[in-house]
Amino acid sequence: NNLTLEVSYFKFDQDNLITNDGATFTLNNEDNLPAGRVVRDELTADDIANGETVGRLNSVNVDWFNADNFLYEGVDISVRYMYQTEQYGDFRFGVDITRIITAERIESDSQGDTYFSDYLGNQDGFYAEWTGTVSVAWTMGDWAASVYATYQDKLVDTFWPDLDAYVRVNASVSYSGLYGTTITVG
Repeated sequence: NNLTLEVSYFKFDQDNLITNDGATFTLNNEDNLPAGRVVRDELTADDIANGETVGRLNSVNVDWFNADNFLYEGVDISVRYMYQTEQYGDFRFGVDITRIITAERIESDSQGDTYFSDYLGNQDGFYAEWTGTVSVAWTMGDWAASVYATYQDKLVDTFWPDLDAYVRVNASVSYSGLYGTTITVG
């Protein structure tokens, strides 16, 4: 009677997302982009004497355009159970798990070049393959207590150290019988 089980599949398939070239791309492709994307100061006599061939950078203007596609899909699993007693109070147990199946992006630049990125399990997109939370909560009269343990799967990166899988635990105790005020320590 007090058990709930839920399994959900989700899929977000987005087309024509707003993007831009970014400053680095714009500077690296300055000669191939329309005028005004990179604005430079006029060469001074000192610049020429120092062998400079272009003026100092004044600003970089990036244009926004619709080009990117993103696919994000996975499964959510949730289990809840409530156990009620007269003598010891009410207990709630829960488990929530998310399994990301796909986190892919196709990015385009203003030159028409496209790039594929798989964000699943890496630090570029912070989409861990597995995440989950286990919880236990208790209430009895004016008292309540809970413990939540959250898990995140490992994230890898080609340039930075990997972010290892971790578990974070949060606990709290509350009392609400003092002049309509709830005091929580956690």
